[in-house]
Amino acid sequence: GWRCIVIAYWNTRATWWRMAEILVAIGEVHLLSIDVA
Repeated sequence: GWRCIVIAYWNTRATWWRMAEILVAIGEVHLLSIDVA
């Protein structure tokens, strides 16, 4: 039913947000390492 579609949509959305947060965190660490060096 539509509920499954909504749940799947929210799950993929949460996954994308998590991936984005991880990429941002990696980017920040990378910038910090450049600053230190």
